[in-house]
Amino acid sequence: MKKILLVDDEPTILELLAETITEDIEDVEVESATDGLQASRMLLSRKYDAIILDINLPNKSGVAIIEEFIKRDKSICSKTVVMSGAVTKKTIEYLLKLGTHAVYEKPYDIGKFVTSIQQILNKPS
Repeated sequence: MKKILLVDDEPTILELLAETITEDIEDVEVESATDGLQASRMLLSRKYDAIILDINLPNKSGVAIIEEFIKRDKSICSKTVVMSGAVTKKTIEYLLKLGTHAVYEKPYDIGKFVTSIQQILNKPS
């Protein structure tokens, strides 16, 4: 079973995405975090096959999380999909340069989003 970490501070978004992922992708377990510090603790305690990460989070931004964990595990970017309602072009370019799998601005095409997650999960380890 593949493990996905879903990080967003909006409960409605968390619920919608978790439901969409578990309906569209087989054999996945979705765990969620509602702020940056909680996400960091979860990333320290467990390996995830994919990470879905909002940028604008309480307590620690999504960018700060990536910058912290890329030092420990360089593959974190290639298994991360970033989403945000307010992200600058400069931030998008920076995240893609780091190797982030994809960056989506809200509202985004849910089909493309799910396809990105499937691509990450289907990569050879």
